[in-house]
Amino acid sequence: TPSIMLRFVEMNLTKPVFKDVRVRQALNYAVNKEALVKVAFAGYADVAEGIAPLSVDYAVKLGPWPYDPQKAKALLKEAGYPNGFEVELWSGYNHTTASKIIQFLQQQFAQVGVKVSILAMEAGQRNEYLLKKPEDAKLNMLYAGWSSSTGELDWALRPLLATASWAPVAGNYGFYSSKVLDDSFTKALLTTDRAEKTKLYNAGQDAIWNDAPWIFLINEQNVSA
Repeated sequence: TPSIMLRFVEMNLTKPVFKDVRVRQALNYAVNKEALVKVAFAGYADVAEGIAPLSVDYAVKLGPWPYDPQKAKALLKEAGYPNGFEVELWSGYNHTTASKIIQFLQQQFAQVGVKVSILAMEAGQRNEYLLKKPEDAKLNMLYAGWSSSTGELDWALRPLLATASWAPVAGNYGFYSSKVLDDSFTKALLTTDRAEKTKLYNAGQDAIWNDAPWIFLINEQNVSA
């Protein structure tokens, strides 16, 4: 059955290479999500079609980002990286599935000229490496995941993407900031009118999708017996 767990790669937007939205979009195009579902999840996942799984209340379908390595290369060239660049990818987990995923991503990025070194962290490393202020953060890219324990969009996104959630306060390790997101989600918390909340949440989701602060990968499926 569909779950509310989204898997994604966060990019540190304070790093010069990731400040250009074309680079972030290129990396979204560079990943074959359908192949990732087969390689790492034995088919028990769905390609991400939005910023939160559609099982989350108020989440909307915005994608997916299609697999298009030629488009990725073109965008990187436009952004001034015709030969790609070198970057480090961390995983917030060191279990078998996470290791498969970061190795797969490493191979995918190499095909568009981006050379990636990988590190799978154990739990103790996560706090040490990630709970840093922007000026101290060494993070480039982070493979991670999140599910909204409330089942609703606010908690799916605000702890990870709001400006007030920048590390080390909360989980915005990429230091993304969007006035549209901040304003719309704050206003949405102040109303119980569903139509108004929907309008506000949609504005925030559109802003995030176009900014591409993450590489949107997959939604896990629940498997039970």
